[in-house]
Amino acid sequence: YNKAGLLIGAFANRKITKLLTVQMEINYIQKGSNNPNINDLQNSNYNTPDISLSYVEVPIIFNFQQNENLQLESGIYIANLIDGFYNDYIGKLNNYGNNPFTKNDSGVLIGLNYLLFNKLSLNTRISQSILPIGSEDDSRSVYNSSKKGKYNSVLSFAIQYKI
Repeated sequence: YNKAGLLIGAFANRKITKLLTVQMEINYIQKGSNNPNINDLQNSNYNTPDISLSYVEVPIIFNFQQNENLQLESGIYIANLIDGFYNDYIGKLNNYGNNPFTKNDSGVLIGLNYLLFNKLSLNTRISQSILPIGSEDDSRSVYNSSKKGKYNSVLSFAIQYKI
């Protein structure tokens, strides 16, 4: 959770019962990782590059009404990679035409919505990809593929306005 990014999108929801709502979103979201020890020679993560990813993400969420101001949410998402690259303290690293990241991501999420005012709410969400996002993690014949792999783990905060 060492990297801040942009999250912007739109959603539509439909009430299923008095306490249950289903919601679909389309979002532009930036994900990735930041290595705060990239310049620390004494650290084992010295010179390990950062990851920058941009996705179009479509979550399907079930909102469970707890009281008039609070909803718990859980769901799944699919995402399509717009751009992804490694970067170090100098800048973007050349991938020589090979995309180091898979084109698609999917995962699960949980979160909560807190109604601040009549149409304005604060959303907090944790999401976790279920498949590796690194291209080298797709094949056992490629270096590093026997390791666990790279996954998107995201903690997001958003302000939502209901029209």
